[in-house]
Amino acid sequence: MPDGIAIHKDGRLFIACLSGKIAAVNPDGTNLTYIEPKYNGKPVSANDLVFDSKGNFYITDFIGTVAEPTGGVYRFSADLTMVKPVIEHLASANGIGIAPEGNVLWVSETCRNEILRIELLEDGIGINPVAGVTIPYRFTGGPGGCDSMAIDVEGNVYQCMIFQGRAVILNNRGIPVANVVIPGRDEGKHLGTTNLAFKPGTDEVYITAWGVGGAWIYKFRGLAQGIKLFSHQ
Repeated sequence: MPDGIAIHKDGRLFIACLSGKIAAVNPDGTNLTYIEPKYNGKPVSANDLVFDSKGNFYITDFIGTVAEPTGGVYRFSADLTMVKPVIEHLASANGIGIAPEGNVLWVSETCRNEILRIELLEDGIGINPVAGVTIPYRFTGGPGGCDSMAIDVEGNVYQCMIFQGRAVILNNRGIPVANVVIPGRDEGKHLGTTNLAFKPGTDEVYITAWGVGGAWIYKFRGLAQGIKLFSHQ
């Protein structure tokens, strides 16, 4: 059940699987290995992941509801020997991204349909007691809700909205500044906008969309270049 994907500096693909595993594999399909993310014996239903500049990576645990918020965000050390919780008690944590300054996580909660800003301490795990965790924006209405995201060099957050055929761009303070609408959206087509990514070193953004008749990848121009990911550092 592959869901999110990130690329390691050594070229390996790290694939978050809702089944409770993370697959690591070379681009040509060789050397497939599995990591079983667990914390205190609890399996993590990995939805999305992102590397920091040191090779540690954060994953979202896509479980929990508003009534029973049991999901969260966990960090794996670069050597894969240690997993620590960053924040727990979330309702279906989904998309995740790291701001350009490297000490801020943006996380989307699908069930609550909101975006969290989490300012971290230098250890990359503890939460800043002053800035802490804030909810800069909460979406209303439906159907669907916030899914995966990406971030540009100016700190803008590109938030996919599943079953809405669009992505919302929020600035680095969490204020919506643009709306990207997929062709056919108004006719009820291509509504499954679930994931997007920047072409490295450019402002070109690629977004996946599925729905009536099949699945597509569309391209649009972002407001700035995408941040330099661990894979290209």
